[in-house]
Amino acid sequence: MTVAKNVHAQFYNLLNKMGIPQSDRRDFLMDYTNGLTDSLSELYSKDPLMYFKMINDMAETVKKRTTDVDKWRKRVMASVGGYLKLMGRESNANLIKKIACRATGYDNFNAIPPSRLMNVYNTFLNKQQDFKQLTKEMQYELASKTLLN
Repeated sequence: MTVAKNVHAQFYNLLNKMGIPQSDRRDFLMDYTNGLTDSLSELYSKDPLMYFKMINDMAETVKKRTTDVDKWRKRVMASVGGYLKLMGRESNANLIKKIACRATGYDNFNAIPPSRLMNVYNTFLNKQQDFKQLTKEMQYELASKTLLN
């Protein structure tokens, strides 16, 4: 029985990491088993192979999401850092994280969900492009005024 509790604990841990609320656990099981059962204990006792495959699939999903979030964190760091560089300001990892947290309303950089990381990334890329375009337009304006004088 101890093994089942430990395995069930792993299931609940993975369910939480996947962002699926406890209230949707039975729906998740019904979907995964194609309607065979909504009981975790029943699945474990009647079809342990399916149970462990489900645990492995859940772990892979969590691992993939973690990898994706890490990629978006790195992209945010690069886009905010690039913007600060264009503006002629010094930057470091802590300052960039603070800016990203302030932009999203989160206290912890690692707690920012991927959707918000994508927003921050795109926002700071757009700021960079706007700044570059503005710089080109200002240079053109200055050049044309210089020629007229």
